[in-house]
Amino acid sequence: MSGENLLLGAGTISHETAVNKATSEYKKYQQKTLSEVEKNYLASLKTLEKKTKKK
Repeated sequence: MSGENLLLGAGTISHETAVNKATSEYKKYQQKTLSEVEKNYLASLKTLEKKTKKK
């Protein structure tokens, strides 16, 4: 790339700390996204709502 050394030294974050941070961020991400089952459930609710409005 630019030829510069980007990583100098051993770093200041331990492996365990990095894994814990990644795990907690992934859990936050999972809470914000819907699973396939949840998406299907919401879609079925919308379909039922449309059917009841037509009658």
